[in-house]
Amino acid sequence: MNVLWFEVTEPCGYNQKNSFVCGWQDSLERILSKQKDIKLSIAFESSTSSLPRTKGNINYIPLCIHKNLLRMIKSEFSWMYNSKELISKMKDVIKSVKPDIIHVFGTEWPFGLITKHTSIPVVIHIQGSITEINKYIYPKNYSFWGEAIACFPSIRQMIETVLKPIKNTSRLLMEKKIWETNNNYMGRTQWDKDLSLAMHPNRNYFHVDEALREIFVEQSSQWQFKKRERITLITNGGAPFWKGPNILLRTAKLLKHNGIKFVWLVIGEMPNHLKIFIEKKERTSFEENYVHFLGWQEAKQIQEKLIDATLYIHCSYIDNSPNAICEAQCVGIPIISTNVGGISSLIENEKTGFLVPPNRPKELADRIISLKNNEELLKKVSHASIITAQKRHNPQNIAKQLLNCYNNILSTSQKNNIYT
Repeated sequence: MNVLWFEVTEPCGYNQKNSFVCGWQDSLERILSKQKDIKLSIAFESSTSSLPRTKGNINYIPLCIHKNLLRMIKSEFSWMYNSKELISKMKDVIKSVKPDIIHVFGTEWPFGLITKHTSIPVVIHIQGSITEINKYIYPKNYSFWGEAIACFPSIRQMIETVLKPIKNTSRLLMEKKIWETNNNYMGRTQWDKDLSLAMHPNRNYFHVDEALREIFVEQSSQWQFKKRERITLITNGGAPFWKGPNILLRTAKLLKHNGIKFVWLVIGEMPNHLKIFIEKKERTSFEENYVHFLGWQEAKQIQEKLIDATLYIHCSYIDNSPNAICEAQCVGIPIISTNVGGISSLIENEKTGFLVPPNRPKELADRIISLKNNEELLKKVSHASIITAQKRHNPQNIAKQLLNCYNNILSTSQKNNIYT
């Protein structure tokens, strides 16, 4: 089978990057590359005029979109200005590769528009959805004007922030067109299954679980309960707003007010202007409430910090199936998460983790306090989450699901061609 992928990020395999920094798409690539009779080509956006490369049975094809000054200015207002050139390059790739099936990652990017320009069957791998995320770009009492002011003195950042609602509107229209024109989707949660049905009632949906980085799937190290005076909370990813950084800060403030001894580690980065904006609104700082941003970490570093922490905390307003939660479950650290989007497909409350309502910092803080020293319950949940994660993220199972999706789409496509 000749398979063509279109993805936004550069595959780690293209430049032989350290496997510890690979993402879930790289992990899925690794799984598919081990399947016999599969020839895989991966086309991706590149900021430079890089050359195609071949590694084993995988062809890497960079797509360089040339941006002159006028196009750069126009692209600040709309997602559609670059889509015409991108689609043209995609058509050239399809003509060259001659795939049996096209696999697009995400409805949020212009790649999904290719469905209207080819007779080859296309399946879109659901990631998130701008349609849903757009509802939570700013929490209550926050606005883009407030963020724009916080950007001062960076005029460029101020302009980008002010233009954000205009550009988001064009992205919503683009995604709506993608949902409407594409018939085949693969997802992994009840939330994205229901969403795809709402956006396209006649769609075909296939369940394909999340591929994770090898270091987490192999589970050479696992979390162990440690009774300690000062607990360690950990979160992977703290920005943008829909990830709930303001809820994180409010929760930390409540824990401090209740006399809880803790440190809260956040893996990832937060733009300085956003940090200033949140701290001004909440009238307190992250540092004052023992919250420390660690910057981006390699997988081995993340694994070590997860194993050493007391609880994993996820504060999102919306999410589908966060890799961060899946990786945390693999090492067995007990998780407290807001019950939003597809997270209830990952966590069974009180059995493989703990769910709290979104935007309820007091309930989140109370849950942390009640669980922090409950050794028996935390050990029980840790064990159950590891078993669940082992099954869900098993590479052989994922390979079967993915190939089943491809074969079903191709079979249906062939039958339709017979009768047309």
